[in-house]
Amino acid sequence: MESRLIALIFFVLSGLQAGAQLTAFPTKHDFGLLLRADANWVDVEIINNDPKEAFIFRVEASNSVSIQISSKKVLPDSSVYIRIQYTPKISGHFREELKMYASSWQQPKSFVISGESTYAVDLLMPCPDFSNLPGGTHRKIQISVFDQVKNTRFAEANAIVYRDGRKYAEAISDQNGEIQFDLLPGRHFISFVNGPYYSDTTLYIHGFNQHIQVNMNQVGLVGQIDCVDDEEISPMSNPVISGSNEIYPDEVQAPSTIIDYEDRKQLSREFRPSNVVFLVDVSNSMKHEGRLELLKIAMIELLEVLRPTDRFTLICYAAETRVLIETRAQLDKAACVEVIQNLTAGGGTEGANALDNAGLKALQHAIEDGNNQIIIATDGAFNEGAALAKKLAVKYHRKGVVISVLGIKCGKFATSEMSDLAMLGGGRFVAINNSLDAGEKLVDEIKVSSRN
Repeated sequence: MESRLIALIFFVLSGLQAGAQLTAFPTKHDFGLLLRADANWVDVEIINNDPKEAFIFRVEASNSVSIQISSKKVLPDSSVYIRIQYTPKISGHFREELKMYASSWQQPKSFVISGESTYAVDLLMPCPDFSNLPGGTHRKIQISVFDQVKNTRFAEANAIVYRDGRKYAEAISDQNGEIQFDLLPGRHFISFVNGPYYSDTTLYIHGFNQHIQVNMNQVGLVGQIDCVDDEEISPMSNPVISGSNEIYPDEVQAPSTIIDYEDRKQLSREFRPSNVVFLVDVSNSMKHEGRLELLKIAMIELLEVLRPTDRFTLICYAAETRVLIETRAQLDKAACVEVIQNLTAGGGTEGANALDNAGLKALQHAIEDGNNQIIIATDGAFNEGAALAKKLAVKYHRKGVVISVLGIKCGKFATSEMSDLAMLGGGRFVAINNSLDAGEKLVDEIKVSSRN
């Protein structure tokens, strides 16, 4: 009897150990309001915490979902990715439950995607794979720039293309207001400037030629963009998931529109060392109107001026709070940039508990006589725990942590609420509405707090 009991305990423990060998993150994804310019895919990371190899067998899903797996073999102490793309067959609310089967799971693991689509397509587009893009995949994009009020074409309008927060290409419109780019497929953020006129937009470059019309307004007004394709196509992209810090592989160097970056000067000795904790809102609303792209631009430009002695922590919050990267010494800018470029948005807003987590991290990595600062980057006020957030701002400010707010295209109510929060935290509210000064304003905010 005793031997049977021991055998039973051993069997149960073995099953538990096997079941814990692979972990999947996340287990659900809310696309929120899904627009044509939004990514319609999500990556699920499968982590092998066991010294033995594991295998992913298959993923079962409906015919509205396509799947790519970076590798079916999961080596010990490593990760692979399952890329899940949803193609809306009808507009409106959707919810899909997928079943993932692996060697170390006795039962399949469930993964749920949900949201509300504003469009529908007839053809299921293949899920973008994980390979590097082969040569010759650049797409010619024709852009016409107009004055929205006068309905006239803009000559000499400067267009700057960003990809994953980095400047990628730049050109000036001709006398007919026309600009042509050769761009890689995927998500791009484009700014257009002509004197007091400005417009920015987010768009996908897919496998078909596009002609785009941009209507410009004066700075401070929202620019409009109209896609005038003959037929509507579901967006495609192929971002780098992990590994190399290069955005584009050597074999796909883009044409002459690619620009070279000049290293910006680092903060001089007149500024105290900085311990910066970014608390980034990645809820559904941040993926619209180019908000997340503006934030990436600002953070990457800040990283370019930080010194090796400065510290950088990135925490994201939506339905839950996650620490994405934290540096204790010798700032690894390349690693930080890669994490920023892979930020995606989706889900609800968790609220004030995220600020508490950021405060604890700021104190954990605090620099004596340095600038210890939390930057809350958001497009709105906290949906939950607004009163608690103000108490926390006072609490951590008393402990030597400055709390500032980076408002990304905020409305009046959010600006008022988050300005009060910043004041209580001893910091400032910094409004970011376009890419013209996104990075400059953020760098200036760090300078104000860190000046000796």
